[in-house]
Amino acid sequence: MKLNTNFDELDSSVALCLKCGMCTYSAWPDCYPLCPIYQRHRVYTASAGGLVYLVRAIAERKTGYTSTMAQLAYECPLCEACDVCQVIPVPPPHVSPTEIVRFLRHQLVKQHMIPERTGQVYHQLQKDPNYKERKTGLRLPERVKDDNANTVLFVDGVHTEGERRIYESAIRLLEKAGKTIALFDEGESGYDLYDLGFWDELSELVRSRSRQIEKLYGKETLFINPHCQEFVTRRYPEIEPEHQQVRGRHFTEFLANVLKEGKLKVKRELSVKVSYHDPCRLSRGLGIHKAPREVLSFLGVELVEMRRHGENTYCCGASGGSSAFSDFLNWVAEERFREFRETGAELLLTACPWCKEAFQAVLPAEEREKVKDLIEFVDEVIAV
Repeated sequence: MKLNTNFDELDSSVALCLKCGMCTYSAWPDCYPLCPIYQRHRVYTASAGGLVYLVRAIAERKTGYTSTMAQLAYECPLCEACDVCQVIPVPPPHVSPTEIVRFLRHQLVKQHMIPERTGQVYHQLQKDPNYKERKTGLRLPERVKDDNANTVLFVDGVHTEGERRIYESAIRLLEKAGKTIALFDEGESGYDLYDLGFWDELSELVRSRSRQIEKLYGKETLFINPHCQEFVTRRYPEIEPEHQQVRGRHFTEFLANVLKEGKLKVKRELSVKVSYHDPCRLSRGLGIHKAPREVLSFLGVELVEMRRHGENTYCCGASGGSSAFSDFLNWVAEERFREFRETGAELLLTACPWCKEAFQAVLPAEEREKVKDLIEFVDEVIAV
């Protein structure tokens, strides 16, 4: 969505909502609840369709901005389950329900109506003098480092030690595979500002980062954080018209390819039962759910699927800034982890740093090793 989108441009879209409820459930005949805020509150207003109706009511001056509206808009994890809607995106500017919720957040920011906890998250980001130019200090081994390589590892969003360990595992796997690669570590891409609705601050950042990303055109760019990948590959061209689309590839796709080519070998036969949690931005936002399963197949583990998986995955709760609401985040993560326990699997794997941390946060210390990022797991079982 363009950062200068206005109510008039969205008028046709928001007027089309039929209140059919498709935005809250998976496809028939399963009809699993997928919208976390609807599943928790059980009222239509607490759903993508309900928030779309609020945008329409504001546009028609039938209501004003309220603290309750702000609470719902920011509690929504932007998990994209509602984007199955085949009605709202039809007229120009072809925006999805998730994008309309982001638009509502931006309007709330302009009205100084954001929840206090969301404001704290934002101000914490802005207090960091290195936020926009933060570099991680990650290093590639000399054996695989080549600043002119046609494959580039895009580093962004490494805010915690847990996230850093995932990137370090990825770098070790690159070395094990003997892949020549360059590193793009130029600071934040801005996806958190986009999700939180701080679009005025975002425009300058995207313009600056877009010029740096120009060096990646024509190269294969590997991403680990699907939030960053979706934002850079899909949203940058919308926000910055002159920005050329980057050829992005998630690290699980890279792993599936090198395992298929025999460039990585498993240390020993594995006898472990695992379940895989599809991250929302990876499975729905980017349409990537086959590659992680191919990786698990190559490793020879037993995969037991949860009821809600693939495009019908259920959110971990940490997406879209909703992590500011720890009670809601924990409720969603526990709901998903209960579903994992039903499988009888020993290990829950995922492919997004945020998902891993959301699940581990609701577990006692002695159980946290039951949750791993797929990259970490592959690094553990692959021979040097």
